[in-house]
Amino acid sequence: MDITKAFDSINHDSLLSVLFDLGIQKNAYNWFKSYLCNRKQYVEIAYYNEKKIKIHIQSQIRSIQHGVPQGSILGPLLYICYTGNLPKLTTCSQLIFYADDVNLKISGCSENEIESATKSDLGVLKKYFNDKQLLLNPDKTKFIYFSTRQTKTATNPKIEIDGKSISKVDHIKFLGLLIDNNLSWNLHAEKVISKTSSGIYALSRLKPFFDAESLKTVYFAYIHSIISFGISLYGATSISNLDAILKLQKKAIRIILNLKPRTSVKEHFSSLNIMTVYGIYVFETILSLKSKFNDLNLVGDNHNYSTRKRGDIALNSHRLQLYTKKPTYIGSKFYNKLPQHIRNAGGHTEFKRKLKQFLINKALYSLEEL
Repeated sequence: MDITKAFDSINHDSLLSVLFDLGIQKNAYNWFKSYLCNRKQYVEIAYYNEKKIKIHIQSQIRSIQHGVPQGSILGPLLYICYTGNLPKLTTCSQLIFYADDVNLKISGCSENEIESATKSDLGVLKKYFNDKQLLLNPDKTKFIYFSTRQTKTATNPKIEIDGKSISKVDHIKFLGLLIDNNLSWNLHAEKVISKTSSGIYALSRLKPFFDAESLKTVYFAYIHSIISFGISLYGATSISNLDAILKLQKKAIRIILNLKPRTSVKEHFSSLNIMTVYGIYVFETILSLKSKFNDLNLVGDNHNYSTRKRGDIALNSHRLQLYTKKPTYIGSKFYNKLPQHIRNAGGHTEFKRKLKQFLINKALYSLEEL
């Protein structure tokens, strides 16, 4: 959902009232009041006249009644405080806020159920934003419809805000990730491949001027960072997409070490301490799983006798192939394949270090090699 000029629309009096209710009072309250209020601004236009003399025209100076200073660390924090008291929605809905990025997730067993819940929740949210003096923009608000192969239909539910229909799309950008309605992650993988190719080009142009260690730094800045971002999700894409990324990584290794085009580089991944895309996928997925480890069921929790799989994460039964793409499911499978000395590592830092070194040494060219 799109909120028109979200940061610029915050009412100062309402925000100060929210901060007071949150316990920010006395000197701290006065500091925030001074920070927000009595700011002034004007618009200046500069141009050259016919005599090539630069002329400046200024508007009247006006006090700023709304908005938080943008470009500051406090801006997003104040916005989060301002919109913190979220409204109660239907039981099948979940509101996802990330600063001014607002998303409504609705699930249901039928199209009618989803459409009804959407209509109800959008009405509640519209009133909530109106009360906050924030404007929900229907022209820039989109919806995407997810379904499994078994339930896939050419549906086009009618969803409106203030009588204006919201457009249906087949993919959407969410926090930097391109999500398609089939959850194939093909579009995001293509984006990663494109950006990685640009990083390869940068490496090749810098190669004549830098040594291997400097080129390796460039690799981590412009290639590794692109591949690793969100890979615990988009890593569930097709093997052909991951292989395409691996192929580009091999090319980068050859550039860094000045190797011939057909030279095998498997051992060089390890010597340069660089993980393959498969290694990064395993690494990031297991680390994201580790943060939820206390909520997982382990084999052997219900009995005391020793078995070969004791200590493994118990995999939940499922009916849909789509379930196997969940980071928690695939991460559990990866974890169960780890050697015991890594699983037994004491503390998060040691576990992370041992896991990383294990995957660097493995230089995985496929998930079957784990």
